[in-house]
Amino acid sequence: MIKKLRRRFIGISLLSIFLVLFLILGITNIVSIASFQTRTDELLITLLNNNGEFPESDDKNENEDLHSTRYFTVALNESGILHVDTTNIVRVNTEEASMIAIEEYKNNVKEGSIDSFAFKSIDDGSGARFYVFLDISKSVTTLNMLFNSSIIIGIAGIVLFFIVIYIFSRIAFKPVADSYKKQKLFITNASHELKTPLAVISANNEVIEMEHGEDEWTNSTKKQIAGMTELIKRLITLSKIDEEGKENFSIINLSDILVKVKDSFKSLEITMNKPIHIELEDNLTVKGNPKELSELFSILIENSMKYAVEGKPIDISLKRKKKAVIFTLKNGSTNFKPGNLNYLFERFYRSNNDSSKAGFGIGLSIAKAICENHRGKINAECISEDEVVFTVVLPYAK
Repeated sequence: MIKKLRRRFIGISLLSIFLVLFLILGITNIVSIASFQTRTDELLITLLNNNGEFPESDDKNENEDLHSTRYFTVALNESGILHVDTTNIVRVNTEEASMIAIEEYKNNVKEGSIDSFAFKSIDDGSGARFYVFLDISKSVTTLNMLFNSSIIIGIAGIVLFFIVIYIFSRIAFKPVADSYKKQKLFITNASHELKTPLAVISANNEVIEMEHGEDEWTNSTKKQIAGMTELIKRLITLSKIDEEGKENFSIINLSDILVKVKDSFKSLEITMNKPIHIELEDNLTVKGNPKELSELFSILIENSMKYAVEGKPIDISLKRKKKAVIFTLKNGSTNFKPGNLNYLFERFYRSNNDSSKAGFGIGLSIAKAICENHRGKINAECISEDEVVFTVVLPYAK
C-alpha cells in the first residue's frame, strides 16, 4: 500500500512538473516566434516604404543592427525585370534574385516566405510590383536552437526532478510507512493477545455447561466467542496480505481453485435453497497465491449465500478475455438501488439492511486487498432492482 501511494505521489509530482515546464518553455517559444514575426514584418514594411533602404536613425546601435540585415529587392512587371538590387546580400546573385521574384509574381503571391527568405511586395499602381526579400536564416537557426534547447532542458529537468522526488519521497513517506507498519503490528499483536482470553472464556463456558447444562446464556456466549474468533482471523488475514507481498506467487490453475471452493458450499446450497450455477473455462492460469485466491472466492460466494434472495440461483462464471481472467458472480438482491456499489469494499461497512445478518463488514475489504495484491480489480454493481454483480479481473499468465 505504501509503495503504491509513493508511486502515485511520484507520478502526480512528475506530471505537475511536466505541465509547468511545458507551459514555461512553450510560452517562451511562442513569445520568441511572435517577436521574430513582428520584427520581420517591421523590417519588411520599413524597406518597402523607403524604396529598399533603411532610413538613418539617431541610435547608433540600431543603425548597426539595420545595416547588418541581409536582403535584396526586385522590381518587375508583366514585361519582365525592371530593377534588381543585391548589394545588401552576398549569397544571392542578380540572376537568382530575379528567378525568385518572377516565380512569386507569376503566382501572384504578394507576401510570405520561401526557403530562408521572408518577403513582402507593393504595387505602384502602374502594373509594376516592388518586392523585398529579407534573409531570415540566422533568426530561423536561432529559433530552432531555442526549440531544441527547450526540449533538452525539459527532458533534463524532468529526469532531474524524478531523481530528487524519488530520493526525497522515501524520506517524506517514512513516517507514513512507520505508522502503517505499527498499525499492522498492533492488529497482529492484539489479535494474538485476544486468542488466549477467548480460549479461557470458551473453556469456562464448557465447564459451566458440564455442571449446569446448556442454556440460552451459554449458547449466546458460544456465538460471541465464535464471532470474535472469526473477526480475529480476518483481521490477521487482512494485515498479512501486504506483508507477504508477491514472494509466494506462482503460476496456478484458477479454474481448479474455483471448483474446489464452489464444492465446499454444496451443503449450504441445499439447506439455504440457494443453488450455485457455475460456468467456466478449463485451465485458466494466473500468477498468485492459491491460499489468498481461495479466500477471495470463498468470501464472495459466502457473501452471496448470506445476502442473496432465497430460491434464486447464484450464477458464477470464469472466462478469459484477451490478457485477463474475469470472474463474475450474479445473485438476486432487493437491498440496493441500481448503480455502483464499490462502497461495500470499505472496512467494517454495514448497511441498515444487513443488521440482521451475522458478520463484521470486513470480508469484502479482504477480497479487495487480495485483488490489489494480485494486480487485479474488483467491482460491485447493482444492474437492476433485483440483481447484484461482483466482477473480479486478474492478469492472465501462461
